[in-house]
Amino acid sequence: MAGEWIPIDCNLGTKPEVIEIVAITGQPVEVVGWRLIQLWSWAALNTADGELRATPATIAMVCGGDEAFWKAVADVGWLTFEGSTCTIAGWEKRFSKAAKARANAAKRQDAFRKSRNSNAAPLRERDESVAVRNAPPSPQERRREEKREEENKSTPTPTTNGANTSASSKSSSSSSDFLSDDPRECWEAFRAAWEANNRAAPLSMPPNSIDPPRAYLDLWRSGDAQAALNALNQLAECRYFEQPISFAQFLNVWPKIEAGGYRERRGASTTSRPDDRPPPERWLDQYKPAEYRRPREAMELAAKLKRAE
Repeated sequence: MAGEWIPIDCNLGTKPEVIEIVAITGQPVEVVGWRLIQLWSWAALNTADGELRATPATIAMVCGGDEAFWKAVADVGWLTFEGSTCTIAGWEKRFSKAAKARANAAKRQDAFRKSRNSNAAPLRERDESVAVRNAPPSPQERRREEKREEENKSTPTPTTNGANTSASSKSSSSSSDFLSDDPRECWEAFRAAWEANNRAAPLSMPPNSIDPPRAYLDLWRSGDAQAALNALNQLAECRYFEQPISFAQFLNVWPKIEAGGYRERRGASTTSRPDDRPPPERWLDQYKPAEYRRPREAMELAAKLKRAE
């Protein structure tokens, strides 16, 4: 546990007052500095306001030196002698409890700032990396991307019949799965087929609305608009659904409808095995299950069998 302490300047040996004391007394600077530290330490343990009942002779006896040395310290303004009382100059500013509290607070603030900066460094690096990843492409990157797209469009692509076509025609043919490049047109076609299907429940939306619902937009963006329309056209063959299904139900089952599912009625067996036989009219003795016995009856039967042995 730390004891009493006093603040000491690192440049104590080069202060003008110390150099003047060295010049007056002829003592080495390290001796002068040590005697001053002894004075301040002794005062810190024996006074609260910097005033001591001490004469130059008393201080010389406690801290070393002689009366002439401490009178030289008084001449430079660091001590004041009035009769039997000695006052240390600047005590409230440098050596009081408030001054020590200020020094401790400054140390805590400095340690807190260092800790905060060290903890914030990884966060700043993370934020900078996220900003770099989310930053828009630079003009050079954008030009390179445009040039790459132009090269892909101008590169001929062989087709199945041996002819050559450009990448643009390939991209247009790959989008033939869609009814249209406009989701509204796709939705109009799907909606017309839905309303004409007797196994489809009425849509819960205004009849004059032209904007497709969000669920259909997700279907269109995924490229399954044409496949979903084909499944809707096959819905009339699905005898599994006894009641008209809603649009939300259709979105969950249309892949299986397109694959040929839901054609049988609900509860009908879709598989037939050669060993499927009706259950026997009566059980054979060796396969007949045992009759249910209560726990007490089972215990009595076990006791009878044990006595019979």
